[in-house]
Amino acid sequence: MDTDASDVAVGAVLSQMIDGVERPIAFYSRVMNSAQRNYCPTRRELLAVVAALQHFCHYLLGSHIILRTDHHSLKWLKTFRKPEGILADGVSRPICKQCIGKTFTTPWIDEFERADEIIAPPGV
Repeated sequence: MDTDASDVAVGAVLSQMIDGVERPIAFYSRVMNSAQRNYCPTRRELLAVVAALQHFCHYLLGSHIILRTDHHSLKWLKTFRKPEGILADGVSRPICKQCIGKTFTTPWIDEFERADEIIAPPGV
C-alpha cells in the first residue's frame, strides 16, 4: 500500500503482485478538514497512513503488507506495539469519563491485542 498527503488531502493506492507485476487494485482519497490542514507534514503523512489502513482494513486483516510512504520520519511507526494518543484507534482507547461506573452487556475487546493473535505487525 502506498500513501501520500498534500496540503489539502490524503490518498492511498492498494496494490497486489500478480504474475510478478505490481498492479493497483483499489484507490482511496479524502479531503482533510480545516484542523488537519494545519498539521505539520509528518502528521499529515501519518494521517494518510492511518486513514488508508482504516479504509482498507477489510482487505488487509490476516495479510502481510508493505506500507510505502514518502516521509522518512514515519519509519519510527514500526517500533510501536501499542500506540497511544493521536496514534491510537478509537477502539483501543480506555473507557471515557462518561462511561465510568456504567454496566455494559458486551465485553471490552482490545483490538490491538486481537490483531496480534491473527497477524504479525505490517512491514513498513
